[in-house]
Amino acid sequence: MRASIDARRRRGDGFTLVELLLALGIIGLIFSTLIYMRLEAVERVTTVIEDRGLRRLAQEKLEENIAKCMSNELEELAGEFPDRPGWLWEWREEVNREGEDVLLSFTIVITYPDPNAPDRGGDREETTYELTAWVLPTDEQREFILEQEQLMLEGGTMGIDGYYGTGM
Repeated sequence: MRASIDARRRRGDGFTLVELLLALGIIGLIFSTLIYMRLEAVERVTTVIEDRGLRRLAQEKLEENIAKCMSNELEELAGEFPDRPGWLWEWREEVNREGEDVLLSFTIVITYPDPNAPDRGGDREETTYELTAWVLPTDEQREFILEQEQLMLEGGTMGIDGYYGTGM
């Protein structure tokens, strides 16, 4: 019997307790690293999806307001998103002029509660997102802008870079 135990040891059958614990420790380390990497990847994907949604929302509101502005139908320069409590939008427009060339700059600014900020009794820090588009005015709009600019210069109320409001 003693000979069969010695023969089994020489053949290398089985593992010692130390080898088994070492193998389990290495496997645990590998799995914890993989889980951590997966959580980071999920966070990054979530952030990208949220950023794309925010950009899409801003793009839609910007395009909607540009269409209204170009047809002289824009009435609100700020407001809330009805399906997103605490989300506000603000409209900005600017006329950029160089010589006889006119370029309209439209910006939508979205202010929303920061999802990554700690919640302090229902109030969260706010974050802003801006999206700007530049548009060449039609000939009729360009003439209107130049006429308004001339009237403002003659009246002395505003400079060239003044705010023209809607209804260009």
